Amino acid sequence: MTQVSQARVAHFLLLGVLSGSPPNNAIKRAYNELGYDVDEYAPDAESNSQILPVSYGLTWIVKQFWRPEWRRYSAFSCTSEDPVAIAGLLALIWRKPLIFISDEIKSGSYRGDRPEYFKRLCRWLMRKAALTIVNDQSRVTLQREYANLNKTNKVIVYPGCFVVPPEG
Repeated sequence: MTQVSQARVAHFLLLGVLSGSPPNNAIKRAYNELGYDVDEYAPDAESNSQILPVSYGLTWIVKQFWRPEWRRYSAFSCTSEDPVAIAGLLALIWRKPLIFISDEIKSGSYRGDRPEYFKRLCRWLMRKAALTIVNDQSRVTLQREYANLNKTNKVIVYPGCFVVPPEG
């Protein structure tokens, strides 16, 4: 009989095709090394049988938030920016930590197409994160300003794109 780990992280991606990107591979390896199994969620889950389906909208969260399977997660993790709305709300509802990976910031001319109320929700949830991870020291200030983080919000630099691939 295979022993199943009880420690799990739900990791939400903008797109399933990003599952194998250097930042996502790095964070999944970090979770695994800390003893956590990782379940990935993305709206295009049908493109990868290992990814679970999600929709980044309030209708989905209203239909899904009460489901008891969310209780099995020790933490919720997400990338920018749409995923933080779902992962952050699930973390609040189920009283679990949120780990936010700020791999891109949609502001200024690179704003994205979400309405302002959705952007405000995302920034509010970014402030609720137990930990924010950025991939470069210069993004610490950018993320603090964008999400209006205060000094007590933990922001660390984890340059996942510079991870040396395993030998073999």
